[in-house]
Amino acid sequence: GGATLTWHTSVNGDTNQTANGPEFGGVAIPFACTMNAMRVSAQYISGSGTNNITVTLMRNGAATGMTCNFSATTVGATSSCSSTTNVAVAAGDILSLRYTQDNSTPIIRIGTGTRCQ
Repeated sequence: GGATLTWHTSVNGDTNQTANGPEFGGVAIPFACTMNAMRVSAQYISGSGTNNITVTLMRNGAATGMTCNFSATTVGATSSCSSTTNVAVAAGDILSLRYTQDNSTPIIRIGTGTRCQ
């Protein structure tokens, strides 16, 4: 995230989006399914201070109930969170992930996986 406190990516890990409708910078899902799992893993790379991070699945620009958060506190430490909230998805829905953080000083590398069945 760097200096940005909120950014979006597509669910397949595209480039960070921060402006011009970033919540629509996702992918159009080609089939109906239910999102039923999200797992986030992170590594505190450098910097200082605690960084509280929340990851939320966005559907058609709106936040869903699939969200998780973690606190990154120490250089070298790993953090994780997960959600198993079910979110119905229709063919053509645009899905993205919104990341928010409360401290832009630390550098945190984040990997996110989702499942739609």
